[in-house]
Order: sequence, then C-alpha cells, then structure tokens
Amino acid sequence: MRGKHYRLMEKFAWFLGACGAFISVSGHAQELEPDWISARHAGMGFATTATSNDSEAGFANPAGLARMRNPRSRNMIHEIQFPRISVLGSERNLEQVFEELASKPEQAIEAGARNSRDSENAATRIETRMYPSIVFGGKSAATWLIGLSGDLRTTILHSKEQTAQTFDIRQDNTIGGVLGVAGSSRGGTFSYGVSVRPNARYFQSKADASLDSVNTNPGPSAMSLPRTIGIGLDAGILFTAADFWLPTIGLAVRNLPTGCATSIVNPYTGKEQTICGTLRTGAATENEARTKVDPMDLRLGVSMTPRFRLGPERLNLRLSAEASPLAIPQGETNYGVPDVPLDRMLKVGSEVYFGNPRTISGLAFRGGIYLGEPTWGATISLWFLNLEYASFVQQAQFRDKSLAALRQHLMSISTSL
Repeated sequence: MRGKHYRLMEKFAWFLGACGAFISVSGHAQELEPDWISARHAGMGFATTATSNDSEAGFANPAGLARMRNPRSRNMIHEIQFPRISVLGSERNLEQVFEELASKPEQAIEAGARNSRDSENAATRIETRMYPSIVFGGKSAATWLIGLSGDLRTTILHSKEQTAQTFDIRQDNTIGGVLGVAGSSRGGTFSYGVSVRPNARYFQSKADASLDSVNTNPGPSAMSLPRTIGIGLDAGILFTAADFWLPTIGLAVRNLPTGCATSIVNPYTGKEQTICGTLRTGAATENEARTKVDPMDLRLGVSMTPRFRLGPERLNLRLSAEASPLAIPQGETNYGVPDVPLDRMLKVGSEVYFGNPRTISGLAFRGGIYLGEPTWGATISLWFLNLEYASFVQQAQFRDKSLAALRQHLMSISTSL
C-alpha cells in the first residue's frame, strides 16, 4: 500500500514539474491583475484553490472557511485578525516605500516617481492593504467570516518618450468587505461555501503628470475619483479523497455573473468582446474594463500533502496546481475572459510546514511559479503575532503596449486573538 501511494506521489510531482517547466519557458503576455493579494497565496504562485484554509478563502475559495476550525469545537470565536495590514512595493524602490510610508504616503509616491524616471520604460508599484477579519461558528454549525478590506494601489510609469519630469500615474483603490459562510460533511471530506463581497472602486489615470503635481496633489482623495460599485458573489467546493496525503480537488467560481459589459478589450488578444461577471455601476471609464465589470473567474485546482517524520516532528509538504481563470464562451457572450494563454492559466505552488497537516502554525516556507517567474514566501507566528512575506512578479503596460515585469515584495503583519 505504501508503494502505491509513493507511485501516486511520484506521478503528481512529475505533473508539477512539467507544469513548471512549461510555464518557465513560455513568453510573457499581458495578464489580468488579481484584485486581491495575500502573502500566503502569492508565495504559492496563487495556486490555492485546493489549499484554501484561512480567512483569505473569502476571496479565493469560500469552501476553505469550513476547514479553518473543528466544527465539533465548543469555541464560538475561532480567530480574530487585526489589523492585518500589508505593504507591497516594487524591488527597485522597496526601501523608499517602507521608509516613506512610515511618515507620509505622498512621499512614498514621490519616491516611486523619482525611481521610475531613473531608467527608460521603468515602472513602480506601491500598494497597501488592510483586512481585519473574524471567524466564528457554533458546535456542529456553519463557519462564518466577516471582514473589511481596503486596497490602495498606485502604479507609476515613465516611458522612454517622456521627459524626465513627467510620468503616467494610475490609481486603483477598492474599499469593501466580505461575508462568507461555509459548511462540510460530517466526516469533513466535502466542504462547500459562498461569500459576498460588496465594494466600491475609485479609479483614476493621469498621463504626463509632473513631479510638482505629485508633490502638491499626490493622490486625489478617494471621493474625487470616478467611482463604481459592485457586489461580488463567489462559491466553491473542496473534496478530499482520503486522509493519507490528503489528495484534494477544489472548484471555485469568483464573480458569479450579475451582468455583462460590451466592448471590453481582452488583454490577451486585444479584441473587443462581451464579458460577463460582477457588473459594476457608476461612473465607468470607457477605456478601463475594471470600472465596468469584474470578469467571472472559474478555478480548478488539485493538491496533495505528503507527510514525513523529521525526528519527533511531522513535516508536511503541500503541493498544488491549478488552472485559472477559465472562461465559458456562449456564442458572442463570454462568462469570464476567453483565450487566456496556457502559460498564464497554469499555476503551481508548494508549502512546507510542521505539525498538523490540516492547519498552519509556527513556521512555513513557500514557493511557486506565476507568470513564468518563481515566487517564494514565508510565515512566522510568534505567540499572537503573525509575520508574512512573499515575492512574486507582476506586469505593467506602457502606452506603446510594451510590458515591464516588476518583482514585487510584500510584507504583512497581524495579531491573532
């Protein structure tokens, strides 16, 4: 029996290796930016549909909420995370981002602008996110999540045709919350969940902004920006076939369709198409898809967690792979974004940690492949303090459609009560 499982694991490892090799040799293409980023998920290459078992499951796969707590526990409140703040900066200006954010945010934007002009076709991304949450549920009852989310994102681009004193600035700020509920079968092998994410998005793009304007008006107040409102609806399931190595299949649908928007430019093909998902209402900007609709995102993932003895400790190696975003074309209407290249769709990740294979506590290390580039990260939990780190690559697009690959570093801190 042991040999059978090892052969199964060997095949799974070969599968992950083949995916990684395929992705790593493929060329870059413009991609849809994720509308949520956490250190754990980014460190695993965003291949987390089948491994979600923390409060970030409210964004990734709501079924994972049911795997955060023992449904037979008498504890009503399982977890409180506060303030759970994370800061993300491009590698070229990471030091300035953290130094300046400690004093005034506008100075961080100015530092990013100065860095972006240091070389031709340079880009800088600065992002802060806060996500306090509470997870609770009664004995033999459903698991509930309530969270608030604020995501402030600024991208600064300096094209080679621009003067030394001008920049393109994009601001994309999302403020909202998440309400999730999940349950599971009596044995815990099958989990299911849904989440609701009401949010308001404030977007502004300014070409040829000057450094003086950055100094005097670095980030117009959120209420002065074009605003759209949407209510994202998500659903997901998880099925674990056996206790040994926990082979798991995950299926999730983010942004269940509430409407469709026409003339949306597909970032992979450049074609104008009808895209369905979470329809956004408000002051939509004609040339920005994210102000009109959040495309439906169908995700399919698999994972397996080999377990080993390392002295008195039990070592867990969680391996995961997924395909996302998947789309469902229906004639001229597309539920999701179609024609996504395979190297954009396939994601792989891994996670090494000690103790209970179903939960992560103490220390964890991660790695993965996302957009053809390696990702890595770690978590350190000390009593009630949680520190997380991740490094991954995002892409920024200039006026001439050329792309810049930005190595991002994300650090997160929270307290658990």
